Amino acid sequence: MARQSSVADAISLGNLRIGEALRHVIRVRVPGDMTPDSVSKVTSSCGCARLDLWRPCDLGDGRGLELAIVTEPGPFDTQVSSQLTIAGANGEVKSVGLHGTIEAPFEGWPAAVVGSFESGAFAVTIPEAYREKGLRLRVFDGQGRELVSEGTGGRFVVRGVDRTKVAEYEAVVEFPRERACEATDEEVGDPTAEGLLPLRWAGVLALREGEAPVH
Repeated sequence: MARQSSVADAISLGNLRIGEALRHVIRVRVPGDMTPDSVSKVTSSCGCARLDLWRPCDLGDGRGLELAIVTEPGPFDTQVSSQLTIAGANGEVKSVGLHGTIEAPFEGWPAAVVGSFESGAFAVTIPEAYREKGLRLRVFDGQGRELVSEGTGGRFVVRGVDRTKVAEYEAVVEFPRERACEATDEEVGDPTAEGLLPLRWAGVLALREGEAPVH
């Protein structure tokens, strides 16, 4: 997927999702005596916003620079925040701030997987933004044995969780990864990332606030 941004020195990348690779195209004006053709180096302060390419673009004054940035948030990232530094051969420097907010993949994230008991099983609801992403929830007891977790998409039901010891269970959420678009004018290739290992979040289970455990 790709997103276009207008000319600015502070760019909002909008809402982002874990496991989703997005290619953002932004346009800036270079300062002073710098020209788009004299740009010698562009760097990003954070690996969560990776530079794909830069090239001159038409902004009507001959000073436009187009940059393609790929974002792929990690499972514990609550935001993407990076500073792009554009350096010219004459020593001039321009900075562009990037910021994006990560949509929560489940209640309690990033500290825990929060759920409630329904018909004796621990139930977890996945927000709509992630329901088509193919998330997988795995739960392990204190001896490392994996419990039965049923469901995909928007709802998981885990059987065998002791209601009096919910916080003692380890939870693992796996996020399938989407392949980033290639650095061309058009999106190409299959967006699914076959062969890439999923991103993994690990933490504990927790009961929804107001739902007390039974002793």
